[in-house]
Amino acid sequence: MKNYIASEGKGFDTSSVYIRNQLRECIRLGRAARQNGDADTRNNCFIHLGAALHTLEGPWFIHRRLV
Repeated sequence: MKNYIASEGKGFDTSSVYIRNQLRECIRLGRAARQNGDADTRNNCFIHLGAALHTLEGPWFIHRRLV
């Protein structure tokens, strides 16, 4: 696997760390939106989900050569 995808601890952010952080923030915001019913919080939740999925579709599927 490419270094920038999953080699943590080498002094640069990896795709896997970014995806993990985006999904954690999405979950946090989603729970908050459910509790208080805030549409802006819910929309920010979807923004973080979209960022995670967009990052996932690039390097994970292209560079892993899945057929």
